[in-house]
Amino acid sequence: MPQSSVITKPEVPVAIFQESSVPEAKTSFRWLITKCLSALLFCLLGLFVAEATSRLLIAAAKPAASYSLELDRKYQLAQVPLGKAPLILIMGDSLADFGLFSEYLATLLRERGIQSQVLNLGVPGNTIAINRALLEKAILTGNKPSVLLYVVHPRVFNKNYQAKINEDLLGKTYLGRCELGMAQPKPWSCFFEKHLFLVRYRSFLNERLRALPDILLKPESAFWLERQDYVRVETSPFGWAPGYQSYTQPEFHKKFSQALYFNKAKGDLGQYVWEAGPFLEFQRFCHKQGIQLVLLWLPEHPITNAYYVRYHLSPQALAKHFTTLGQQQGFPFINLHHAITHSIAYHDPDHLNAVGAVEATRLLADTLLQIPGFKQWLSLPTPQGGAQ
Repeated sequence: MPQSSVITKPEVPVAIFQESSVPEAKTSFRWLITKCLSALLFCLLGLFVAEATSRLLIAAAKPAASYSLELDRKYQLAQVPLGKAPLILIMGDSLADFGLFSEYLATLLRERGIQSQVLNLGVPGNTIAINRALLEKAILTGNKPSVLLYVVHPRVFNKNYQAKINEDLLGKTYLGRCELGMAQPKPWSCFFEKHLFLVRYRSFLNERLRALPDILLKPESAFWLERQDYVRVETSPFGWAPGYQSYTQPEFHKKFSQALYFNKAKGDLGQYVWEAGPFLEFQRFCHKQGIQLVLLWLPEHPITNAYYVRYHLSPQALAKHFTTLGQQQGFPFINLHHAITHSIAYHDPDHLNAVGAVEATRLLADTLLQIPGFKQWLSLPTPQGGAQ
């Protein structure tokens, strides 16, 4: 019988069935790097889209980087390079903002042979500390004034009012924390707020996001007008914010003689305790910088006498306090409080309108020229150097 043949399998090269020569760990590492880079690019793309969307919303709504758009405007104005003529700086709250026509004051002085430029940095709600920060920023920019007109109101020296209106509000905003130094933020915080609007305006954008359902369901609602901030609609090139409201005498008394209006003074003048310390610190800073300070009390409507009486205060006694303070510290006090009495000059009992501001500015120019040494203050160069 023929022998049975043994069938053997052909040898197959082992290399065909061996795994790739690249180690498995190296392949996994490359895969991990690829995934990480893809995730990073995806996050950067998402951040870019979110930042671009945020900037579009902010450009349309123009939210404030501080507690008000007025302060934002004046902060930018303080850094605009000015000419070589001596600078007169106006500071204070809304009374200064409304009440002094900066360009007109410069014109009146020029007509009397005094070359100067006048800048109004008054901001509604400003405190002494905020004005100090604004002044320091102006000095660091090169806009050091020869004369500083500080528009004052008795509430500025009310200890209880100063305790209530502090810098915490501004310290919670980008401009206050990172630009004006009202708080001590972490360095990385200001870096991101400076470069990313998504971070700087996070509170505003959160409000917009919460309002999105109403916007979609009620598109007729005034989306961009929901924030009713106290904003002046216009400001002159040198900082004056004119008020255009005007009333006849009967209209004025009908509108503003209500008890509701006078109740607002309680926070300003209620529980009045005279405290000059913060202002004296401001005055010492001006003196150190070689800036001549002038204290100014602008006109108020005669109807305001009612709430001075309500809180057991006397404008005449307060004026004596201001005068004495100026005499002790070496700066003039100009009292125009009762200088304008007709209602047509007032935006409201506290604030002058455009008509009143022109009249008050003319009175101020005449009074400044009567101060001994005023012309010399503007002819002497101010010491150079930054704020200290």
